[in-house]
Amino acid sequence: MPQQSGKYAVLNVEDQSKFEKRDAKGPHVKRYSVSDEARDSLYNRFTHHPLIGDQGERFAQLRLKALELAILVNELTPVSREQSLALTRLEECVMHSISAIVRNETVDTPGIWKEVGGTDGKA
Repeated sequence: MPQQSGKYAVLNVEDQSKFEKRDAKGPHVKRYSVSDEARDSLYNRFTHHPLIGDQGERFAQLRLKALELAILVNELTPVSREQSLALTRLEECVMHSISAIVRNETVDTPGIWKEVGGTDGKA
């Protein structure tokens, strides 16, 4: 199970060995180099990000508004491929909105610890 260390989750030794043991058949398989920037991006996209500040509350707000719209779409449109696509896109919208928060906010993000009333939740 990945553990949080600094900016990204860190894979333990067992997890790392899984990534090192490739399914490739022999040394003749071409491998491309991965730049540090690309590697950072991949870690950001594919590792766990613990919640900080009020992120959970904001996720709930996004999901609630999406649910309201999803219900409205179901009430105002006939069951069809287009309705299904609209609901799928709405689902994707929520997913990407949550990802925008999780992947781009850290404890160092200005205002992340601000709570209602303007108090700073940092110790």
